[in-house]
Amino acid sequence: MAVRQDLLIMRTASSLEHVAVVVYGTVLESGLVTTPELDALLQQFRSHHLEHAALFEEASRDLGGTPYDAANPAVLEQLKPLLNALE
Repeated sequence: MAVRQDLLIMRTASSLEHVAVVVYGTVLESGLVTTPELDALLQQFRSHHLEHAALFEEASRDLGGTPYDAANPAVLEQLKPLLNALE
């Protein structure tokens, strides 16, 4: 039972990290970022979230499960109006 709960937590965590990647990508592509320093910082943050997602996905595999390697659809749906406003 504990392994199943741990797997659920790892899969959820990776899905949330992928949401962050989508958000940073949308901001970076929006044209709102106008300085090279901010662009570099946001790219670094996005890279960190990709690394976090990979770690949670690896932990999911280690627990014998299938990693979740996409943005959490429920959270993404909630953010959709805000992200669309940036495009």
